Amino acid sequence: MFNVILWAGSSIGQAIIGGALAWAVGQLLLPPVLQALQKGGAERKNYCGELIPTAGGLAIVFATVSVIALTGMAGHPLTGVFLFVFLGFALLGLLDDWIGLNGPRGWRGHLGYLRAGEISSGTLKMLGGGLLGIGAALALPLSLVTLIPAAAVIALFANTCNLLDLRPGRCLKVALIFCILLLLGDMDNLGFLAPLCGALLAFLPYDLARRAMLGDCGANAVGAGIGLAAVVSMTPVLIGVLAISLLVFNLYCEKHSFSVAVRNNSFLAMIDAWGGNGEKMRALPEGENSTSQGGKDGAVEN
Repeated sequence: MFNVILWAGSSIGQAIIGGALAWAVGQLLLPPVLQALQKGGAERKNYCGELIPTAGGLAIVFATVSVIALTGMAGHPLTGVFLFVFLGFALLGLLDDWIGLNGPRGWRGHLGYLRAGEISSGTLKMLGGGLLGIGAALALPLSLVTLIPAAAVIALFANTCNLLDLRPGRCLKVALIFCILLLLGDMDNLGFLAPLCGALLAFLPYDLARRAMLGDCGANAVGAGIGLAAVVSMTPVLIGVLAISLLVFNLYCEKHSFSVAVRNNSFLAMIDAWGGNGEKMRALPEGENSTSQGGKDGAVEN
């Protein structure tokens, strides 16, 4: 019994317990959350034309934050910064999920709105996301030179996950890979990723079965949290390389369809097919979604 207590008190034990608890909480929360979204009219057509609940990522947010609070992880300084960006991006995404359906798409569309003296929900998300990234970077022990690249990684990773959330499971697969690798690299400081992993695993079957969308609320929050963890675990040089890489990917998706790129690459298509997504992808016309994407802002999700 004493050994069990010691194991539970270790970093790996706490990570497993935190992940398992978040998975269980997610399983309990998902049905009522999705039902509430349907009743509230928070539904959107996916890439197959099916009307399904959006903003299902709310369940991930609730599960992750509740387990962090229950297990006492919130006392760690880095966990406090994680909650700041995680909840901040979740709120910005939720706003865009609710009122941003018919607004402009992509960065150019939102900036065009701003130049015309108008503000869309996506513009608010861009500006707010940048401020959240800077605020989180300022809370970390970073040099002035690293500050802007770190803020860019957090904000761009949030938008990158939104760009990936165009097919069932795509965003979650990438997020889980990053979460597990980062967590294994530094369990002492990145313990907040364990509940996030558990919540993502709870949502994954719903996403793969096209029963719910992450929405901007879920995708942006998950991406920002992973971006923060990446910044914490990387050297200044690697932070700069990651910031540039994410920027290039985001700019690419302004003009090109990532879904088409995946379909034309056998390796990426194989990964995308894990969980049953491949059959639907192959059934789509070659030109589907070939225009600019921008998460929900640039194309339909899932």
